[in-house]
Amino acid sequence: MVIAVEKNREDIELLRQIPCVKEIINDKRVETAFPDNLEQKISETYFPALYGNLSILPQRMWLNENKSLAETIIGKINDTLKKISSDFSVQAHFGKLWLKNIFSNLHTLAKSNSKQKTDICIPDDMQKTAAIIAAGPTIDGTIKKLLVRRNEYYIIATDTATGILREYEIIPDAAVSIDAQWLSATHYIGEKNQDIFFISDIAGSPSAVAFLKQKSDNVIFCRTGHPLSEFASQYFSNPPFLLTAGSGTVTIAAADLALKAGFSKIEIFGADFAYSNGKAYAKGTYLDPLYRKNESRLENAETKFDRLLFRTELKEKEKTVYSNSVLESYRKTLIQWIESNGMKWGKENDCYVIESCRTSR
Repeated sequence: MVIAVEKNREDIELLRQIPCVKEIINDKRVETAFPDNLEQKISETYFPALYGNLSILPQRMWLNENKSLAETIIGKINDTLKKISSDFSVQAHFGKLWLKNIFSNLHTLAKSNSKQKTDICIPDDMQKTAAIIAAGPTIDGTIKKLLVRRNEYYIIATDTATGILREYEIIPDAAVSIDAQWLSATHYIGEKNQDIFFISDIAGSPSAVAFLKQKSDNVIFCRTGHPLSEFASQYFSNPPFLLTAGSGTVTIAAADLALKAGFSKIEIFGADFAYSNGKAYAKGTYLDPLYRKNESRLENAETKFDRLLFRTELKEKEKTVYSNSVLESYRKTLIQWIESNGMKWGKENDCYVIESCRTSR
């Protein structure tokens, strides 16, 4: 696989006029790119497991004439490779677990497929704003807005945030989980309301699905693009509906649920993509009881939270707010999702406010 990079689209079109170059470019194994779309091209076409290492081979004379541009291109390539490497390591870590989960959940889906909803349940009053609740530290402050204006929102909680909402006696309308790990079930311990719509990725935790099915009939499967999920969905009369999850981010999956349900305005609470005020999460997540259960003088809950904070190199964004490369990639992916759907967005009081140009149904 070859990606040929030039200064701009016009130069590529000019080179196409040369017969031998045209023949090369028309080969299915060759892609063309320029700086503005280089990251997208690499992300869409380079698969480490299939192609092995990626080599950068500059043309010597072109390099001498375009040294500054060459540095920019090489920088973009390296930044994109870091992102791909991160995604690939996640795939390598979770690959076997995803397969196991999918087969288990397909068995569950087959037994109850007649009840599986292929459309997304929405409220009668579409004038409501969809509130997506993530578990970042700023939710401790912005939760007040939800408490005061609860009736104005259709609340979609990410799995980690369901415990936070319970602390404030706020019942979400829906909850979304795409995590493959068995710990996903712990997010819902203590959940009693049966009217919540629980949406689980078909590659998500079967433990969480089994736990929820004991409490509610409103457990709905979605799919987020795993090839096996896509293939298997063809054989169900009521297949799981498709949600976009970006780079595997439940916040984006929840926002995509709201968009596909028809909401024209979305507010995202607690999507910090950073560690704010020395905290990784807001209070009330599953980690609070988990870390406090086995506290000792030498290793208390604060020590464990600190270990979570400093597991990767941190970068200071502003005073008392720190981030890392993974969290930054999640933030960029959210913005890409917003813009790719043609929506306007801004930030108000630590919340992302997103407005669709489409008319709500």
